[in-house]
Amino acid sequence: MKNNKKHLRQTLDNFNQEQIAADRKKVENIGKCKKSAMRILDEFCKSPKLDITTLVQKTGLTRPTVTNTIKKLEGIGIISAINHNKKWGQCYKYDALVGSLGDFENNTTRTQNKNGLFLQFNGRDFADKLSDTPSTKRFKPYKYHNEKLANRNSSNRLYIGDNLDGMKAMMSKYQETVDLAYFDIPYNMPSTRLKQAYSDSFDGTCDLLCMLLPRLKLVQKLLSSTGLLALSVSEHEVAYVKLLMDEVFGRENIVNNIVIEMAIPAGLVSGYTQYKLPSTKGYLLVYAKDKSQVNYLQRLYDPADDKFTSGFNIVLDEKLNKTPLIDFLKQQPDIVQRFKSHKLAIKNENIAKLMDYDTDFENYMYQTLSKNLYKRTKPYQNPVKSDFNAPVGVVFEYDGKLLEKTQDGTVYHLKPFYNKLQTDDNGVLANSVIRGDIWKGYYSEKSRIQKEGGVPFSAGKKPVKLIRDLLKWIGKKNVVVLDAFAGSATTAEAVIVQNKLDGGTRSFILCQLPEEVQAGSIEAKAGFKFIHQITIQRLKNVTKAINNDDGFQIYV
Repeated sequence: MKNNKKHLRQTLDNFNQEQIAADRKKVENIGKCKKSAMRILDEFCKSPKLDITTLVQKTGLTRPTVTNTIKKLEGIGIISAINHNKKWGQCYKYDALVGSLGDFENNTTRTQNKNGLFLQFNGRDFADKLSDTPSTKRFKPYKYHNEKLANRNSSNRLYIGDNLDGMKAMMSKYQETVDLAYFDIPYNMPSTRLKQAYSDSFDGTCDLLCMLLPRLKLVQKLLSSTGLLALSVSEHEVAYVKLLMDEVFGRENIVNNIVIEMAIPAGLVSGYTQYKLPSTKGYLLVYAKDKSQVNYLQRLYDPADDKFTSGFNIVLDEKLNKTPLIDFLKQQPDIVQRFKSHKLAIKNENIAKLMDYDTDFENYMYQTLSKNLYKRTKPYQNPVKSDFNAPVGVVFEYDGKLLEKTQDGTVYHLKPFYNKLQTDDNGVLANSVIRGDIWKGYYSEKSRIQKEGGVPFSAGKKPVKLIRDLLKWIGKKNVVVLDAFAGSATTAEAVIVQNKLDGGTRSFILCQLPEEVQAGSIEAKAGFKFIHQITIQRLKNVTKAINNDDGFQIYV
């Protein structure tokens, strides 16, 4: 869930005051037109981009006066023309990054971090202090909800308020206890929807970074010594956000920059190729509080392109006698008939085809034959081949592994096909490959996303599968999961569902701003007035749907 831009603006407006005061001193020294210049400056303080016609209307000055005054303001560097249409913008309105990465030999205003790098941006000084500024918000338990039997003893929490205040309020109870934090921050892109739940854009990159910096500092304090933060971000802001996370967490503590495939270049997406390649991805930046302590991550698997991998072509019996797979299949009358009925020759390249056509044959390969079906892998390294006096071509056991020595003296390890099989989310065995840092397949979830949780949410719902994959990657079943941008509570649903499937005792902490739903959106038409009402409704729906006895508590 993205933070309310209007709410944030009340804080960010304070960033301008020092710059505005300096500009006013400049105006006092420009001579006769200082009164008209001050009126124009006041208008620019309200809006970063104005044209002459609008200024004439707003100030009541004549067009020549406005034109001449603008030229003087440009001349002293207060405003600058930003395009040929003569619309202006001031640097203190967060239009662009005014600093850059660099070392601190020539910067005496800040302490150099250990990487020698620093990302400077407008509003940085004020944002730096926000994480340490005491919060005036005092969260109180919503007794009517919390005292219900299902919620009374729940370890799950929903804080309704700004997550800056929420994370400060959590500190006394949850400092150094969070195992996984997930931030779905604003993508800072203009909406392509006419009416979505809330605005997803800020007034520039500096605006976004000012929001994010104190929240990164707070979540780092909440993370346990082995904890991770996974942050979703778009290609538009990933570079700047990563540099900020490098600074807060330490560049050495990045675990992965994961590419999330969220679409395929087809249908509507392929219609945007006139000026650039269609965008089909997002990024998931994963940082550890201390990477040296992260030794628990599990392998993840994706379905292989084919149901069978042809390299597995050796069948071993109980005495480790070898039979080529094709010869073995030809010895099974029922299997021969299955190939024949589909007009397929009994060849390695046809095994996957028959598995597609014949469910019984697929079950036979996966559930019956897989534990006896092997392939040779890379040469076994320990001990070296010269240490073996084993006969050539004979399979034997060594150190719990099956080995075979070939004619040239190389010793190979034989691995079973069963090790390639993994149980998918539906509990079905499937041929698989190890997943890397490109996570695919989420576009297939798009048709289900709007139905997940039983609530409408038009502004960037993430699929439950993505968060469940994060939970499976972590592997531990008793973790505390924080989502400070809760939105429609996708993270909470993933925690509840995964607990149900594997018997875990994970708990969640959510924070959601009580942001108004935009008029005319599908959320408004469904009767919701605030985003947090959608969060609560989804939590109730999911809890009821899977008969979960552990509810959640609300703090407002």
